[in-house]
Amino acid sequence: MLEILLSMIDKRKRDPRLLVDNLLLEAPNPKNIIDLPINVLEQALGHETAQNIQFIKDLMTWYFEPDIESKVTLSSPDAVSDFIIKESMTETYSEKRLCNYLKAEIGAQSREFFMVVCLNSSNQVIQKKILFAGTIDQAQVYPREILKFALVENASALILVHNHPSGNANPSDDDLTLTTRLENMSRGLGLRVHDHIVVTRNTAFSIKGSRFL
Repeated sequence: MLEILLSMIDKRKRDPRLLVDNLLLEAPNPKNIIDLPINVLEQALGHETAQNIQFIKDLMTWYFEPDIESKVTLSSPDAVSDFIIKESMTETYSEKRLCNYLKAEIGAQSREFFMVVCLNSSNQVIQKKILFAGTIDQAQVYPREILKFALVENASALILVHNHPSGNANPSDDDLTLTTRLENMSRGLGLRVHDHIVVTRNTAFSIKGSRFL
């Protein structure tokens, strides 16, 4: 599959098998190649072909990105978790689509990112945004900025999402403390925190549900 793709996008028409070999030196698992940093792709493939690979990933992320206009309803905390990460073939397309979007958007990143999803009083998704970006093992998160964003968007509830570049979705003590703090602060403003989801490239963990999903 990779050889076919590279033969189509490499304008220099190099042997795609050699290009794949170069990529596998950086990412032994072929599925991780598309998540390689752009500078690594450029070293292995050259600038133009690397940019084409990056464009394909951006296109995939755009395709899976949920349509805010559809206002998907999340009627319970369990529905929130389902909407974020379920991948079962029995789930609706929108649930699986958002799961794939989150994994493509932040799950495989080499740095931590913190996203906030806003819901209205009917538990419909009205907005989402990455508010903070950090290092390989932490992102500095400011609760007041999260609440400010929620109030500006006229949200009634929040879903917190962040990634663990290590690939381990288990929440840290800091994750648990932040969740509790935001719950307490939100309550005073009439907001609810439905859940805090930790995502990786392949899995996710619901802090409110205390379980892998």
